[in-house]
Amino acid sequence: MNSETGVIDITIRQTIIITALIALAAQSSLAMGLISVVDSATVTARTITVGDIASISGITDQQKEKIASLSFDTAPPPDRTKTLNARQIKGRLYNAGVKVDNFKLDIPDQISIHREATIVKGEDIMAAARQYLRRNMIWNVDSVEIAVKRVPRDITLEYGEVNFDFVMDTDPKKYGVQNFRVLIKQNGETVRIISLATYFRIMANVVVAAVDMEAGHVIGENDLTYSKKDLGTLRPGAYDKAEPLIGKRVFRLIGKGELITHTNVEEVPDINTGDMVNLVIRGPSFEISAQGKALHKGYIGDTIKVLNIQSRKVLHGLVVDSSTVAIIGP
Repeated sequence: MNSETGVIDITIRQTIIITALIALAAQSSLAMGLISVVDSATVTARTITVGDIASISGITDQQKEKIASLSFDTAPPPDRTKTLNARQIKGRLYNAGVKVDNFKLDIPDQISIHREATIVKGEDIMAAARQYLRRNMIWNVDSVEIAVKRVPRDITLEYGEVNFDFVMDTDPKKYGVQNFRVLIKQNGETVRIISLATYFRIMANVVVAAVDMEAGHVIGENDLTYSKKDLGTLRPGAYDKAEPLIGKRVFRLIGKGELITHTNVEEVPDINTGDMVNLVIRGPSFEISAQGKALHKGYIGDTIKVLNIQSRKVLHGLVVDSSTVAIIGP
């Protein structure tokens, strides 16, 4: 073998070794790690991460954590499923920031990703609302019958804890629950508001006239009775007990069986329009009395106009009792 042939042999061997090293390095770089995608996955968040749909191996824990946290895709709506094929999966991995050429990819032909949800049952809403009404209604609860007319549809929400807050726009009123609402809260935030007034029929005893009563009639115990009514249809100011009405005066005709409200009655005035009264004028060391006539009705403590019968002057006075008015000023 001459020297020239030896040089050629050495050069060929070096070339083979270098080529092998390059191939080995390339193979090593192409297979740094393994990303193995599952056939199906379940998520709860709005965003799917790489870690939700794949296991990662062959790299450091820090690298695994970083890749697993990358955003892979938008999750489907709650309680829905989305399907991706192998090409879509690889594309989304690339878009997420995964250097796919540096990994061996084990990708199925298709993956199904389902998003978990919290289902709020209409029956659960109504059961909680019924309990709230019984605890918070001013009406005499012993006579109240709460019936469900219809049930709201089930509500699909994002996965998480759900609470109900019930609200009446004002204090509970005796004539119904027109402003009754439920605030559905999830993780402390209100996600839905439902008005519940039309879902209930609330029946209760209300006070009605037992007899016909003329205007000016003073109500007695035998003038009143009870009738079961739908609170949601009542006019404002109905009564659930008869006692507060006894001794009051009606100022319009009320027919037998008619609902009595606070707009139909009044307290009997201590002095009525046209009553003859004793007018009293008091000074530091004197008191003068005169006969007068009330020009307005009034209660003790009210200021009313009166007519001095002798002088025919109209004066202002303070109602002292049912027969006495103390004149104010000159």
